Amino acid sequence: MSGRHQTTDRGDPRRRVLLCAATLLALVSVETCSIQASFQQMAQMHNTGVDAESTRYREIQGTRGDAVPEMPRILVRGTEIDYSIAQDRSDLADGFFLSHDPSGAPRRSGCPFIDRRSSLDARHILIYGHNLGAGSGMFSELEDAWHQRILEAIGDAVLYLPDGTTTEFSPICAERVNERYADVQRFGFSDEADLREWVCSIARESQAAIADWHKTAGNARRVLTLVTCSSARPSERLRTLIVFASST
Repeated sequence: MSGRHQTTDRGDPRRRVLLCAATLLALVSVETCSIQASFQQMAQMHNTGVDAESTRYREIQGTRGDAVPEMPRILVRGTEIDYSIAQDRSDLADGFFLSHDPSGAPRRSGCPFIDRRSSLDARHILIYGHNLGAGSGMFSELEDAWHQRILEAIGDAVLYLPDGTTTEFSPICAERVNERYADVQRFGFSDEADLREWVCSIARESQAAIADWHKTAGNARRVLTLVTCSSARPSERLRTLIVFASST
């Protein structure tokens, strides 16, 4: 993978670790496996210790579809992904939402959350979610999205905001990368042309891409990236990321 899109946004992205949670079923404790990066947000991996028989993975209120949630929410068509999401902040402990719900209450399975260098109104929104290793729950369904046939079965991602607005993002590409992969950790862009050039470079180097990705990427005004561990093994150092784009 190319590293030519490194930036100086709040530190050197080459030193950051793509955060994700790998779950080993039937463990009973939360364990910090790695603290490697200088930037706090990207520095941890956890074993969540989720018991598949006793923990409800989808602890959200409301129903899928167009209902306005009380907090931001991400839905991915063609999957069971439909979760409230949290915004990570620099005043929170590293990996806080790996073991807390969006309200900040403790929850062993955590919740999807936005990278603290990004935000809901950013040009590039990067969201992390657990791979719970049980075939469903959180972002588990995305672990093999870097295979072409699986990517092609994934539909649009829909971001619901508390004010009732929604944004739809079409899938562009997916890849499996090392946790230190720098190219996707870019959040500062001079204009839309700069954003489009960046997302096109990601797609060109990916292992799987939608047939008309050039059109979607060429019209991108915002980009959404979903990140999860490539397996539920403890200390997994590979990440699966799926890149989507919106023209609105």
